[in-house]
Amino acid sequence: MTGSDTNPFSTRFIRPDVCEYAFSPQESLKDILSRLDAAGGRGQIVGPHGCGKSTLMNALKRHFESQGIAVRHVMLTSSSAKLPKQFTSPINALDHSDGAGSLLLLDGYEQLNWWQRMRLRWRCRHLKCGLIVTCHRDLGLPTIAALTPDIERLRLVVSQLISAASGRPSEDELEQIYQVSKCDIRECIFQLYDWYERRAGT
Repeated sequence: MTGSDTNPFSTRFIRPDVCEYAFSPQESLKDILSRLDAAGGRGQIVGPHGCGKSTLMNALKRHFESQGIAVRHVMLTSSSAKLPKQFTSPINALDHSDGAGSLLLLDGYEQLNWWQRMRLRWRCRHLKCGLIVTCHRDLGLPTIAALTPDIERLRLVVSQLISAASGRPSEDELEQIYQVSKCDIRECIFQLYDWYERRAGT
């Protein structure tokens, strides 16, 4: 059988909420958590499109949930930029229990305008709620992770998704895919899906 049922690069295996984040040997979850703690529980994950920001965010979500922390994960897009009620309701309608000790994870922080970002940060401080965001550039929060796509990260992702026994793309094939995808790791995975299908069909 071929196709999405067995292809290790299919969506069911590479979604940010199911794929394990591929930490490099130079950095670990502990390093990121240490920076977050030093920043008072607020921080940004910065990097270009397709570099693994959402996958790292989901790794953090799983960690905090395993610690018994209430986590609210929100994805903002250009067509949907809606925050949870406790971050938009009039402040006098809330009390500190609405967010105390919890954590807001916000994918797509740049979808908010400057005023919305400032208001959200103030609201999180008032509610004693932690805040971690993803963005493509520095938007003023302490940086807890700056992700830069490189071919080594692609190798880590490929090693995670497909075993050596199953046969991996050669270094030349991986380099070609990386260049064609313009260093976008997510686009590389799409290209690898096609590579696997061609290989399975031979």
